[in-house]
Amino acid sequence: MSGLVVTAMDSILQGTCRRDTKIRYDLRTRVCVSRNHPKHLQNRPDKHQGKGDEKNLDGYFDGRTSHCAIEIAPTDTLRQAKTTNPTMQSNRLTFETHGNPADVLKLESFNLPAIADGEVLLKIHASPVNPADLNYIEGTYGVKPSLPAIAGIECFGTVIQSRTGKFSEGDSVITTGKADGWATHSITNGDQLITVPNGIDPLQAAMLKVNPATAWLLLHHFSDLKKGDWVTLNASNSGVGQCVIQLAASMGIRTVCFLRNESLSEELSSLGASHVFLDSPEGFSEARETIGKERAKLAFNAVGGDSALRLMKLLGESGTHITYGAMGRKPLTVPNGPLIFNDIRVRGLWVTKWMEKASKKELENTYLPLADRLLDGSLSQKVDSTFALADFRQALARLDESGRNGKVLFENP
Repeated sequence: MSGLVVTAMDSILQGTCRRDTKIRYDLRTRVCVSRNHPKHLQNRPDKHQGKGDEKNLDGYFDGRTSHCAIEIAPTDTLRQAKTTNPTMQSNRLTFETHGNPADVLKLESFNLPAIADGEVLLKIHASPVNPADLNYIEGTYGVKPSLPAIAGIECFGTVIQSRTGKFSEGDSVITTGKADGWATHSITNGDQLITVPNGIDPLQAAMLKVNPATAWLLLHHFSDLKKGDWVTLNASNSGVGQCVIQLAASMGIRTVCFLRNESLSEELSSLGASHVFLDSPEGFSEARETIGKERAKLAFNAVGGDSALRLMKLLGESGTHITYGAMGRKPLTVPNGPLIFNDIRVRGLWVTKWMEKASKKELENTYLPLADRLLDGSLSQKVDSTFALADFRQALARLDESGRNGKVLFENP
């Protein structure tokens, strides 16, 4: 019996045995073939032992019988050589149980596996810390992961390796599927990537998947807005709020914006907000007085409770109230009057669900114009601070610190 030197190609192990005989072993069909002697050994009990990991294999060529055989190897050396890239050492933030992110997250080093057909290996440059990320880790998000899981629902990266004809080394991309973004590297299916222009700001591109797309959908998918129409929104200083204001201004749509911190009013006005008010009963009265008899076609709610109700009262006949967030953790109470007398429509928006259902063309028609706006600077989100993955506890603490103004992101050098 002689050992086999093996290389990996997809699910095929191939190499050279005694007398320079070429052999192949297909992990999917469990058929071993000698190229010199094309006889098959399939699940032969005397040659292929069925215990252990079937990918953990050694092989030999029997010169007397001209048979090629595969046996279980004594160590996992072969499996490791086939499935990992020893030159790619990576880090990621993982969690094995749901709970407080600062308590359950841990920094983990790992070897990247070899990519399969249709997959792309990314170098991740940046990934934001979104409220949805915290909910995902806590176990309160709309989708619960299989544990252990990697955190980070969106990211921006560069292609390092590709086994699909759609992407090449050096391409700048964002993910539309599961991102595993709180890491230095990620492997994803090429069908879940969209190319964005090279030269785009990495931090802004890392925030493209969720907030700008949500703002775009709010403005385009619920009503045929015309120049001069009104929309109203709360949480106006949030990432989505900033994007709504900038996109609406470029469309000639007027905005009635509510926020809790009145000191940020000038910042929102500089982004293009038409009117900014404190999110309170007094602020609502000022808004009603300012717009007079005119009413909004759309209302964008990310808070709930009384704040959401005030938005509803600013809607005109057949206006649409869309909830896309629940920052206030208070339920949305819909009074009878607006429903009966104004025919108000109440809708919801979850961008993740939209991405699951959208065609590739629809995704590109949404994200590519937004990416162009990021590139020319006409669309942006405020960045408060960036942190290394190893400093994740400081990053999480920053979210609740006073004076934070903008997104917190993880950034990899």
